[in-house]
Amino acid sequence: MSDENIRQVICKLHTPTCRKGETQDDYDNCLTTSSRLCLEQVERDRVEWRKLYKREQLRVEVESLLLEVKEAKKKHHHQRHSDDKGRHESTRVRNDMHPGD
Repeated sequence: MSDENIRQVICKLHTPTCRKGETQDDYDNCLTTSSRLCLEQVERDRVEWRKLYKREQLRVEVESLLLEVKEAKKKHHHQRHSDDKGRHESTRVRNDMHPGD
């Protein structure tokens, strides 16, 4: 089958019309096949959209989690330095109050 024949068959499937000399059964088969091809394409598009949507949801969730981790690290770092500063302060106050200890 040549490329031109394939193109013609595909064109007939996508735009079925009752052609001269074509039986009603042949035309009905063409309509059925055309409808099935359209539905399959719609389903492929739907599946692709779902994948893209899910991928976007996961990307947003990852960004949110990374932000949470960053904030938690920042908070932990701030608390650790506050604790260190507090320890130094209490040691200095204790030394000031009891220089011989």
